[in-house]
Amino acid sequence: MPYEGYYSCKCSSGGTIFDSHRVFNNANERDDVIWTSMVACYAQQGDKEAVFQLFNQMQVEGVKPNSVTCLMICLVCSSPDCLKDGKKIHTFILGSGMQFNLALTNTIIDMYVKCRRLNYACCVFDVMVNRDVVSWNVMITAHVEAGLNEQAVMLLEKMQKGGVPPNQLTYVAVLKGCVQLMNIELGMQVHACIMENSLQVDDFLHSNLAAMYAKCGSLKDAESVLDDMDKADVVSRTALIAGYSKNGEGKEALALFEKMKREGVEPDELAFICTLRASAVIGALQHGKRIHEDIRKSSLCCNVLVKNALMDMYANCGSLNDASDVFASMEAPDILSWNEIISGYAHQGAGKQALLYFDKMLAEGIKPDATTFLAVLNACRHVGLVEQGHCHFESMSREHGILPTMDHYASMVDLLCRAGHTDRAEAFILEMVVEPDESVWMALLGGCRYRGHVETAKRAYRQIIKLNPTLPGAYVTLANIFAMGGMWNDLAEVRKEMDAFGFCKQAEQTYIELEDEIAMFSKSDRSHPQAKDIQTELNRPTDLMKEAGSS
Repeated sequence: MPYEGYYSCKCSSGGTIFDSHRVFNNANERDDVIWTSMVACYAQQGDKEAVFQLFNQMQVEGVKPNSVTCLMICLVCSSPDCLKDGKKIHTFILGSGMQFNLALTNTIIDMYVKCRRLNYACCVFDVMVNRDVVSWNVMITAHVEAGLNEQAVMLLEKMQKGGVPPNQLTYVAVLKGCVQLMNIELGMQVHACIMENSLQVDDFLHSNLAAMYAKCGSLKDAESVLDDMDKADVVSRTALIAGYSKNGEGKEALALFEKMKREGVEPDELAFICTLRASAVIGALQHGKRIHEDIRKSSLCCNVLVKNALMDMYANCGSLNDASDVFASMEAPDILSWNEIISGYAHQGAGKQALLYFDKMLAEGIKPDATTFLAVLNACRHVGLVEQGHCHFESMSREHGILPTMDHYASMVDLLCRAGHTDRAEAFILEMVVEPDESVWMALLGGCRYRGHVETAKRAYRQIIKLNPTLPGAYVTLANIFAMGGMWNDLAEVRKEMDAFGFCKQAEQTYIELEDEIAMFSKSDRSHPQAKDIQTELNRPTDLMKEAGSS
């Protein structure tokens, strides 16, 4: 009998279900080991129905399930639709007088977590006499995944006070919680805790530390962690590239991408997308084209998401023909692809071409979404198509069942203001079926610059200050309107308010490509050795307009 039980277990893990059944059916006697091996076999296949049939049948034949049997059954109850069965097996265990060992209890907790019943998991966890690192890890990870990050950190503190040393998985879960909280101080404390506990930090933990620092905006710390790794992987490098790109530091992002390639790290889908975004942020067209060449040589040359990122890069760099070529090369563009090409043309002021793409999209039966209509409204805004823009705005809900967001309302307000209809824009806001937020009023305030409508600007400003009294853009925009109108006393009053809040205008930075180099500079900056060449390049559009007779 022991031999047959062992053989059945071996078949269930290494052979086929047929092999297991043959041993099971030929056994002279079937004890709990034999039955459990069959339950395990079906549990490994994820066959919940067969598992419960065996569970019921063994009891009919007078064989009492053991803790391993119940553990295997808990393993197949690992999704919300299995909650009823999970509670059933838990009730059976409680009623049978079975001893709750750590492995079984941890599996029950994990089962409830996967069934999305964290409160049930907490109840089981709270009555545990002994908890190991697995018990704590399951609970900490579950709280992070549920967005309960503060509670996850509290669990880590309790774990340490209880004398259970955290392992790498513990810290990885807590680091993800720090990212969700955007709490760099807490992340640094966790990092210090790792160092204090003399935990062996492998590349996996290094990668998560780097990702935490990058996503929380501490990019130099992230880079320092990466430098400590034997070989930084593509995930950690990409997290840092994305961080630099998000912070508007595209030059650093592109340099990191080149460093990653030199170190032999193969870029993946996300790495290409983040790096293309960095090129788009700073308008580095030549760098973007070189990345495009890398993509052509990779297995991702036909990847839809990568091609969408390519279109975004080309459009933001002003190379609409290249963006159009990428779109034309796509066999099956998705809604994101259509949105990218429409947005790209609209962003560059080519509103009529953007609307042609929109018409083509509808003709091909592609259902537009909220982002599509935002791009369409932007296109109408750039070419002054007020009535057409209003028709598209109305058709969103009437024909396509899409409720306008504040961005759509703000875009309509800006469209009306650019066309000189400031009064109509204000009336549009007052007739909104939802309460306008600060972005809508900011669109009206900004729109008053076009025609110098000071009284309307003042009304918009008052509404913004009610909603957000510390919004710097409101003060700056109103100050500019007063300055344009020569209203120096009013300007002085606004500047006093700005000083009271501690607002100060930061010098804007911009980038320019000079051959293979990306140069960054700000207004009146003459520190770059090629400052004269940069200024000449910047003046070139104005010079060309003058030659053409423009003023």
